Amino acid sequence: MRKAHGPKSNIFPIAAAFVVFVPYVVHGTQKGALDEQKWLGACKLAGEFKKVQNRLVFRLSAPSATAQGYMCQLLWTKIIVEKQQKGSHSKKDIALINYYAEQAQKALAQAQGAPTTKLASALRNSAAAEAAIQEFINMLGQISDGDTHSCLEKTDSSNDLREHSTEFSADAPGCKISTKDLSGSDEQTDHLTRTGANTGLQTPKGSATTSATLRCEFSQGKTSTNKLLDSGSGVTITGTPKFAAGLFVMTGNDIEHTSTADLTTAATTAPLLHAAHAAYLLSQQTAPAFKFKNTEKLAVDTDFQHEFIKTVLNQKDSAPPVEDIAGKIKKAYDQKEDMKRQYNDIFATTEVKNSAGDEPETKNLNSITKIDDLTRLLYFNQQENIKDLRNKIKKLGSSGGGNPNGAGEKICTDITDVTECNNKPYCSYNASTPETDKKCKFNETKATENGVPVTQTQTLGEETASDRCTKHTEKEDCEAENKNVKSGEKSVCGLIEGKCQDSSYPTSIRSWI
Repeated sequence: MRKAHGPKSNIFPIAAAFVVFVPYVVHGTQKGALDEQKWLGACKLAGEFKKVQNRLVFRLSAPSATAQGYMCQLLWTKIIVEKQQKGSHSKKDIALINYYAEQAQKALAQAQGAPTTKLASALRNSAAAEAAIQEFINMLGQISDGDTHSCLEKTDSSNDLREHSTEFSADAPGCKISTKDLSGSDEQTDHLTRTGANTGLQTPKGSATTSATLRCEFSQGKTSTNKLLDSGSGVTITGTPKFAAGLFVMTGNDIEHTSTADLTTAATTAPLLHAAHAAYLLSQQTAPAFKFKNTEKLAVDTDFQHEFIKTVLNQKDSAPPVEDIAGKIKKAYDQKEDMKRQYNDIFATTEVKNSAGDEPETKNLNSITKIDDLTRLLYFNQQENIKDLRNKIKKLGSSGGGNPNGAGEKICTDITDVTECNNKPYCSYNASTPETDKKCKFNETKATENGVPVTQTQTLGEETASDRCTKHTEKEDCEAENKNVKSGEKSVCGLIEGKCQDSSYPTSIRSWI
């Protein structure tokens, strides 16, 4: 009997040892759900990355919007000059127009090539990190039996299970998967820093799970009892599985979180998180934008200073530095409020013809922002000025009493601005002329040098030679106007630059007219 009982008595200690020790060996790993604060911090980070994407879209569209702004400002300025100054551009007008053109070109350069590729790559990286976080948290949220087992802790720090049907919209909107279009707004983030993020995962690397109550086998770690590779006795995972863009890492017997305090050094350990943070840094760079600059701001703008030196001062960039260039700009453009009124505010109060032909017939100039409409409006005003100038030449030529220079003399003496006077191919400004006399006068020598006819008066019939030519669109009709021209005489009309024009005038007078 003793022999019979001997072995039996040994069974109880062994059984007791099995009861006590085997659960520790098998379940010594954490096997808890992902801690509430950790997965909520991950979702908050995903939401921050979404904001970064919106700002990157804004950055991508900013250069073209900036170029549009400068082109509108350029065309508005030219239209005002045509409308109010009869197309007579002063040097300071031209300097400002050239500056706007240069700024538009600079903006367009940022809308293509390397700058665009860099922004698009950053957008991809940010979106990839967001998607990886959302995918992981949503997957764990679905691993729940609705009773005692769950892989996400309920959001009340209760170590209680989270039902798989619970939406993320309310407590974790950053983890709600959405395929809607990005807003493209200039959105600012709240929890991203120059080095990392502070959404709740900035603490040192450590366990990301709760106690084992919720029995989530996924979090047991790489231990030898892990049954992902062996459903029988289990086997140790030798790799290092990472989840949610590297935010969570499977260790020996747990799931740990990566510290987000410094993501600038995580290029090797968490490359996607590192790239998503770099995308944030890129999004923080100042986006180009059109801004009207008054006298004070233009005076210190190096781009405008160069343009002013070339156009207004007639000096080359290679010339010695101009002394007090800012002061010269301020003097040329008057006080900042006057300059703003002349070159910006006036657009809102100037009514122009509606070039689209729609109602109303007139519109405020600054309400027209389509480049093609503004180009048509500019051309319309230029043509109106050309008609007025031709009529004025005919009228003044007639009143000149046969004096071949009568028309030019009258046009010159009506001008009071020195730049406008000297820009005419037949006028010269003499500042030393007494105040009782006209300072701008007809200069026959200058007119001859510029090809302006000083001995030919225009015929005052029903149709001028210029009119006879410009009405034709076909080459044959254009050349037919020369049928009565005698041998050795100059042709009346000719095809010049693809258009039928009056060939009796030199090129300079044609362009002037």
